Amino acid sequence: MYSDWGIDFFTSPRFADIHSNNCAKNGLLPVVLPDAVCAAIRKQLNENPGATVSVDLAAQTVTDAEGKSYRFEIHPVRKKCLLEGLDDIARTAQYGDRFEAFEAAYKKERSWLYTS
Repeated sequence: MYSDWGIDFFTSPRFADIHSNNCAKNGLLPVVLPDAVCAAIRKQLNENPGATVSVDLAAQTVTDAEGKSYRFEIHPVRKKCLLEGLDDIARTAQYGDRFEAFEAAYKKERSWLYTS
């Protein structure tokens, strides 16, 4: 996994929907930044081996090797899932109480559908 190498996010001027969704489902943050910003970050990293770029998902910012920050947009649900480490199953499980309440009400209203 990329996180084994210290990679938590990717940045690019654009991502295909399927790639973006797959990254997020695997705990990686796909960050869309303008072409010029991506080029500047790439240049900094190439000219300064060992330099780092960091991301603050809560603040929705990327900080380049020179300390300049760039804001990025992310869907609120994707942000929540990444911050809380939720996959699709864990996210759905958060609504367990609502599912149970619905099922109980449904069963009560339509008792004739159930044998027990």
